[in-house]
Amino acid sequence: MAESSECYAEDACVICHSKFDSNDEVVAVGDKGLITLAECSKSVGNVNLADFLTSATGVVKVHAGCRRQYTKKGAV
Repeated sequence: MAESSECYAEDACVICHSKFDSNDEVVAVGDKGLITLAECSKSVGNVNLADFLTSATGVVKVHAGCRRQYTKKGAV
């Protein structure tokens, strides 16, 4: 089943889709981070997330741990 941009909510991590809670380490991804996450998304075959990240106009938030794992997994 294909993901759409509707799967990405402001109150949830775009990587794991879990809603943020007060105990989570949440980071706002900047321009460079969006590019890195998009490249990693493409390398692991998640084209929908890559498309979302390259067209994101607002703040994109992720769990710090998800970002670390995802960029490590998607490293070329």
